[in-house]
Amino acid sequence: MRIRWTLLLLIALAARTAFGAARADVPPPADRAPVIELARRLAQPPKVEPLAVDLPQPFNPPGFDLPDPSERRPTAAPAAGEPAAPVTDRQVLEKIAARIRPSGLVIINGESLLIFGQKRLKVGDHLIVTLDKTDYDVEITAIDSAGYSLRLNRDEITRSLNPGHTP
Repeated sequence: MRIRWTLLLLIALAARTAFGAARADVPPPADRAPVIELARRLAQPPKVEPLAVDLPQPFNPPGFDLPDPSERRPTAAPAAGEPAAPVTDRQVLEKIAARIRPSGLVIINGESLLIFGQKRLKVGDHLIVTLDKTDYDVEITAIDSAGYSLRLNRDEITRSLNPGHTP
């Protein structure tokens, strides 16, 4: 009998522990109040003083859109007897074409190449030519046995490989 009562007592204790009053996952409101108040204070955006009206702007300072004085070109007129600078792309291209003088033409594997000393250029290659302190990107658009064609922007000019002959 004693064993029965002991066994019953153990079962009752186990049931009380298993089915007893469960603890709440959320603390009572009194314990949560300080944490909630801190969260409310942190969630409020800080008051920002307005900036001064005359404060310089770091990303758009006065005169930023003006050219740098060291980069400006002199606007003086050409001296007497000196030709005026070219105005249109066509005029620039004509001046550049007069300065480009390939030393020859070679055909390798069916592809025509212009020879400039040790340099070989094919159709589609670009030349950077400096004229009046300005760099121009000139493209070679055609090469054949009679001559070659150069393009600057939308203007194109054809030159003979033999100076004095027109292709």
